[in-house]
Amino acid sequence: MPSRSSIPLALMLLTGAVAPLRSQVVEPQVGDRVRLRVTTSPRRIEGTVFRFARDTLVLEPRGAPAHGDLLVFPLNSVQRVDIWRGRRSQWRLGAEIGSFAGFITASAIFANRMSSCVGLECGKSARWLPYAAAGSLVGAAAGGVVGLLVRHDVWERVATVQVRPLMALGGFGVGVRLSMRF
Repeated sequence: MPSRSSIPLALMLLTGAVAPLRSQVVEPQVGDRVRLRVTTSPRRIEGTVFRFARDTLVLEPRGAPAHGDLLVFPLNSVQRVDIWRGRRSQWRLGAEIGSFAGFITASAIFANRMSSCVGLECGKSARWLPYAAAGSLVGAAAGGVVGLLVRHDVWERVATVQVRPLMALGGFGVGVRLSMRF
């Protein structure tokens, strides 16, 4: 049987374990731009969070006048929530695609030039690797510039499973319960 001095220690340990569980849940804040998928609509709904309560999410639709029509969704009807995290460029992807395209193009040009080569001349001029490397570098530079100019929205998916630890002190002991909403 635990002594009375171990009960406060157990309570401190349990309440200390609550903080890491709570910090793992990312919730939309008022003013965040969000994209929702709800059970009542087949399409995505995008807007700004006007109010986020324990059981409801109130959105101001994108493009609506300030505090015009507000949309209210019960949280149990929300299937997916994405929070907008800004815009980013695609320079790396553009450089990779450009490098590959430049490599293929330079190799094809080299193969075409060598198709008419006869005899010892082929051995002296057969330097495929510099052609391919130069084509790859030129393509990477061009693709990187194009990718830098093309920007896209970045959305972070918010987990719809929420773990909410609850602790209750009763007349005959201490109870701990985890509540999960899917």
